[in-house]
Amino acid sequence: MKKKVAFIPARSGSKGYPNKNIQKLQGLSLIEIAIKTAIESKVFDFIVFSSDCNEYLSIIKKFVPNEKKIFIHKRISGHLDNDEVDEMMIDVLSEIFQDKHELTVTLLYPTSPGRSSKSITQAMELFDKSLDEKPVIGVTEFTDYIWTSSPYVYPLNYNPKNRKSRQKHKKKFFKENKSIYIFSFNKLKTTGTRVYDTPSLFEMPYKESIDVDNEYDLDLIKMLHA
Repeated sequence: MKKKVAFIPARSGSKGYPNKNIQKLQGLSLIEIAIKTAIESKVFDFIVFSSDCNEYLSIIKKFVPNEKKIFIHKRISGHLDNDEVDEMMIDVLSEIFQDKHELTVTLLYPTSPGRSSKSITQAMELFDKSLDEKPVIGVTEFTDYIWTSSPYVYPLNYNPKNRKSRQKHKKKFFKENKSIYIFSFNKLKTTGTRVYDTPSLFEMPYKESIDVDNEYDLDLIKMLHA
């Protein structure tokens, strides 16, 4: 039987919002909230917290001092950007588990503190229903009109010559919210990406979908969860 692992990465090198991973919400840092929510979901056999920052590692060691199912992993500062998280998960989880277990991995970014344990449980149920281990991605529906300027200015999701009320769109549009990703570790290793197949979209409410990228995002979450 596959083991279920929550993977929580927290790097210290954010330039836009320094140390955003240890900003406080209702008395806990974002990294503590991520650990707490993963535990409360009662979904995981193991939880892996991985960081390049000694301060972050120390905070988690004090938060869960005697929890044997939580691995606190120190990594070198070689994987700094979000684009490299897939590669970093392969390295870290291969080091910890050394192919002793087949793994189902849930990636939980600490910068999504609004995420609930109930949503984690429901997303895992969606993954477990898939016979071919389709990845699950947490998403939020949106109705905005999207434009791009590369290589020229044009709309991505509507025709300006047939402009309709956004509520009358026949198509639904979603954005990844960086809150929940669930996938097979073996398929991640084989393909190099957590989105190795057409994913199942797990729709989440707005207040669980805010990604903290600046102090205003955090203020909004505080207001929504007051």
